[in-house]
Amino acid sequence: MGTMLDAALVYADLGWHVFPCGFKKKTPITQHGVKDATINKKQITKWWTENPDANIAVACGVASGICVIDIDKNDKIDGWQTVEKLVQAGHILPETIAQVTPSGGMHLIYQYDKGVKNENSKRFPGIDIRTNGYYILLAPSIHPNGSAYQWKENLNPFGYALVAFPEWIKEVESLASAPPWGRPGSHSGGTTPKPIAFQPPNLEATKDVQRRAAAYLAVCDPAVQGAGGHNKLLWAAVALVHGFRLSESQAFELLRTEYNPRCDPPWELSESKDYKDFVRKISEARKLTPQKPIGWLLEDDTYLTITSTVTDDDIQAIIDNSGILGAPPAPVSVETQNDDIGYDSDNRKELQYLTRPIGLLGRICSHINASDLKPQPFLALGCALTFLGALFGRKVKDSYETRTNLYCMGVANSGYGKNHAPKQIRRLMLESGCSELLAGDDIASDSGLESRLHQSPVSLFLCDEIGYLFKALKYHANPYNAKIISTLLKLYSSAGDLYKGRVFADTVKQRTILQPCCCLWGTSTPRSFLEGVSQTEVENGWLSRCLIFNSTNDPPKNRDYRRLDFPKDVVRDVYKWYTRIIDSPQHEGDIDGYVHGGMACGMESRPPNQILIPTNEAANKIFIDFDNYCAKMAAENSNTSILWKRCEENARKIALIVAAGDSFDTPEITGSIADYSCRLVKYIVNDFIDNVAGEISSSPIESKKLKLLSIVGKTKAAGCQKWILTQNTRGYSKRERNDYIDDLLAGRELIHRLVQTGGRGKKTGFYWLPEYYPYPDEEIEDV
Repeated sequence: MGTMLDAALVYADLGWHVFPCGFKKKTPITQHGVKDATINKKQITKWWTENPDANIAVACGVASGICVIDIDKNDKIDGWQTVEKLVQAGHILPETIAQVTPSGGMHLIYQYDKGVKNENSKRFPGIDIRTNGYYILLAPSIHPNGSAYQWKENLNPFGYALVAFPEWIKEVESLASAPPWGRPGSHSGGTTPKPIAFQPPNLEATKDVQRRAAAYLAVCDPAVQGAGGHNKLLWAAVALVHGFRLSESQAFELLRTEYNPRCDPPWELSESKDYKDFVRKISEARKLTPQKPIGWLLEDDTYLTITSTVTDDDIQAIIDNSGILGAPPAPVSVETQNDDIGYDSDNRKELQYLTRPIGLLGRICSHINASDLKPQPFLALGCALTFLGALFGRKVKDSYETRTNLYCMGVANSGYGKNHAPKQIRRLMLESGCSELLAGDDIASDSGLESRLHQSPVSLFLCDEIGYLFKALKYHANPYNAKIISTLLKLYSSAGDLYKGRVFADTVKQRTILQPCCCLWGTSTPRSFLEGVSQTEVENGWLSRCLIFNSTNDPPKNRDYRRLDFPKDVVRDVYKWYTRIIDSPQHEGDIDGYVHGGMACGMESRPPNQILIPTNEAANKIFIDFDNYCAKMAAENSNTSILWKRCEENARKIALIVAAGDSFDTPEITGSIADYSCRLVKYIVNDFIDNVAGEISSSPIESKKLKLLSIVGKTKAAGCQKWILTQNTRGYSKRERNDYIDDLLAGRELIHRLVQTGGRGKKTGFYWLPEYYPYPDEEIEDV
């Protein structure tokens, strides 16, 4: 849940009234204690901004709709013994939301029942009952003994529902009066009860693991500013949450007490910014996917005998050899990066890093990949980005008036798994109630496009085989959709402005749209994509506005594939953003002109309000460096210069999306988010230039020649016979095909040779691309 503030706000979203207690204390720091409990987010933010380490308390009773059974365990009393006796008497504690307390006890949280009264071990030794006027601390609060509260696995309030308070507790007078098993008052008929739902945690085992983890941290190199410090903290967190199977709250406590004091300089955890950065590293560590078994450090004692610290090379070797993939390198200013970054020997690692983003974006991508028969992480990233661009549309902006509208395309061969991501996004939209954002899977005409955006200013298009649409546009097969590209270009540039559609004789038909947010995700095969674009689309800026997620990978089938439901926290967060109302700071509560859930509420009298997401100084420097780098690349490569023109704008759009998904209440574009976004855009553009741009034709004739070269190229050194070309170009006339082949031979783009293929001197003609020609030293026999 991130910081204490983040957690407190999440609890408020559940309707739980919270207030702050002192750090490592159970005493309130507000004037009236539990009476001050609230779900008002402004008040909660104020409390925890002033006291970022404060523990979180929740008011029990009618305010939060909960009653709590508190099982105590200490030197004087053991509530678990009472639970065991109650079970023997036939009384079961129903399974419900449960929280493990650092003393070895447990909080069982049930639905509020007005018939329940507060008790302090009166009837049941070691068991307290908490309702109106009382409170308990919530995870990740820190107990006075220094350990953290934590939710019981699979019984947290975000994925499990409250159940009714057990009636028998209100009826039984005392433990002594609890009827023995099988007698009247117990379960009917004396049948065997269900196994007890709750067992005391094994504190000794947990403490032993924490001692071992502390010993491991002692041999880890401390984080040193300017020497990969963020990477070293990240690895330490990876070791704790994956290697030792500790909870995030346990990992935080160990890193805070055992690791941070050795860092140079230490993170100032009393400062909100440092605290949030420190906690985020633990969250990032949780998202990494180890190939080693979870808990591999639990049985490894070798580190206990190490007396020297771990070097930078050792840490990198651990990251590489352990199979913890995608650990992101420390942010690097673009101006100091090698021009070949992303295309050298570390290209695979760069892509792994890029396909594992943080926040809501990362959680959506993780689910799409986990539920995919043939995972395509790069395509999943592009599709999820486009969806979130629509979800946040007209709700957020940065100081440059950047908006979240994106045009993205996924290019991969048939059968490579490119259709899974949009299918999952449709499911998520349905489950979270935001399917009204979905415009359709095709764009019939520019007029239809305008009409949809006029009705719904925020619209997401998920288009299958979009290459066919562009091919039709290219050859003007349909006069009604000839202006789609120009309309999309205008919509892209009008996201923070006023869009005026085409002028008709009947002025009523003209479309006026305030700040349209049109997001487009289209999939295509490489051939269809190339047939649908030309140098015109490069030169007019259309392709510079698009992000092409190109995948040449044919992944093996995931035999562990299964249908998975979207995690409840993802569905919840999507719903929260979809239904979020952005009030004007000048006129709080006045939502005239507000667009609820992306749908226009009547005629808008003024532009909608947005949350201004700040960009910190480090992030701004990275964006400026990136823009300078792009300008340099554009000057050095005239053929592709236009593709670098909008890179900074697209990077800012992505950063805005990532930041909004990273924090609902206090989003910020940080240096790490800016670094990620610039590197992603740079990777996409370089990949497009290296693998796609060179095959874009300038005319229909050139396109057909490129298709012939593509067919021949697929045969590589084996060569391509004429019948293969004929079979795959049936739309060409015989004369047309032969003329194109002759032109390619004359230009030395193709090589033809007669090869002995049978007895009696029989020879067969084969075509090769020059780079695959297998007989370079032999004389070529012409046709």
